Amino acid sequence: MKMFYKTFIAVFVMILVIIISISSILLSNNIRDSRQALIDQHKIYGRLISKQMEVGYLQSDWPYESLNEVTQSEDFLFWWVVKEDGTIYRSDNISFMKTNAFDYFPQLRDWQNFNESIYLNENQDYAIYFRSFQYGKDTWTIWLGFSTDAISRSIIMNSLSVMIISLVVLAIISIILYFLVKSFTDPIVRLRDGTIEITRGNMDYKLDIKSDDEIGELASSFNQMTVDLKKSSDKLQEYSTGLEKKIYERTAEIEKRDTELLIINRQLEEANVKLKSLDFQKDEFISLVAHELKTPLTSIQGFTQVLKDKEAFNDPEKNSHYLELIEKNANRLYNLVTDIVDSSRLNLGRLKFNIEVHDPYRIFNEVKEDMTITISKKGLTPEFIIEENLPKINADFERTMQVLHNLMSNSIKFTEQGVISLNVKKDGEFVKFEVKDTGAGIPDENKAALFSRFYQVDSQLTRKVGGSGLGLSICKGLVEGMGGKIGFESTAGKGSTFHFTLPIAKDIAREV
Repeated sequence: MKMFYKTFIAVFVMILVIIISISSILLSNNIRDSRQALIDQHKIYGRLISKQMEVGYLQSDWPYESLNEVTQSEDFLFWWVVKEDGTIYRSDNISFMKTNAFDYFPQLRDWQNFNESIYLNENQDYAIYFRSFQYGKDTWTIWLGFSTDAISRSIIMNSLSVMIISLVVLAIISIILYFLVKSFTDPIVRLRDGTIEITRGNMDYKLDIKSDDEIGELASSFNQMTVDLKKSSDKLQEYSTGLEKKIYERTAEIEKRDTELLIINRQLEEANVKLKSLDFQKDEFISLVAHELKTPLTSIQGFTQVLKDKEAFNDPEKNSHYLELIEKNANRLYNLVTDIVDSSRLNLGRLKFNIEVHDPYRIFNEVKEDMTITISKKGLTPEFIIEENLPKINADFERTMQVLHNLMSNSIKFTEQGVISLNVKKDGEFVKFEVKDTGAGIPDENKAALFSRFYQVDSQLTRKVGGSGLGLSICKGLVEGMGGKIGFESTAGKGSTFHFTLPIAKDIAREV
């Protein structure tokens, strides 16, 4: 559909809706006013008659002139004077007298107690005016019935008038609208034709539209656009002569990027290999944890069963030995579960630290007391050295003890003979803890991943002593969580030195 018809129909429909809306409002107001005028007219009659009845006598002094005036109206239906019980005392039609009004209008029984009102039936083809008045001790009611046909006639006449006026107005507006829309769409059609010519390559096409409105400005802009397009086309032609050279250069750049992409792809492949290795390590860890959990549990279960035996129970020496083994395996199980929980919390960032000011000498003495017997029990030589006048440190006491116990337990585990030493000294703004052993040492190929979770050095000694592969990764997380750093030096077959630092106390105690 062309733009002219679209615009014309859209505006026409909008105007038509407006006219219909206005006509509906006018008709609605007219109906309301006609109904109200008819009601007001009969209210006046009713008030006049009832007032005259109040000051007269029902038997002799009737307001006949007023009643005759009412009955001469073409809308009049009947008038009744009704007693309280509904008996029609007087009527314009003698056949209704002494009958009951509610027999004709049973729906009006509830309308008896009122001073003045008008009842309109549901179909609104008639109405009854009521007005009560007092005569002596009795209450009477004047009923005036009238037709509402006058309202219908008024509606029909007004509807015809409004419809004729609306049609005339619509016809005039349609003629005006036709020329307005045509004057608006014709330049747009010419602009469309000009656009088609431009797309066909006719850069010399010009629009001949002369007006002072926005359409004229658009035509001028269009003509200027054709001039600019022609200039751009000429420049484009000049540019295309050197395009091949630029394409060649761009191709070389793309080849270079392809090479870079190959390198990135190779790096991704290497990362994928590492991920597979980590996945393999995870599976190994699960298998290892299952084994590590099963071993002490089996021992605890076995020795518990043995203790149930009466002969073993009555042998204090065996009883003590079995309880010692149960305690050892229970501690092993507890340490494994603790490592797993701590590792998980560190990995999720949920492990809290209670950082307070601590004396390094207290930490040193407690570790010395705890580990001396353990070191000596394996046949190794303990060595504990601490520098004098050390400053206090900011640390979590329990976590620091956990790191030292873990490092020294590792040294004991992987050392068959020689010395296990702890050396504490000042290192700049930190206090440095060093755990040194003369054990198996760490091969160079295993050093890079030593602090990784689940990682264990694959050796005969490692398989012999067991472990979860979490200890060193936990130590690293704990030390860094307290603001320090951890590291090591090791030579395969000659031993290892693990060291970590904790900051000298400068800040107030805090919990992180």
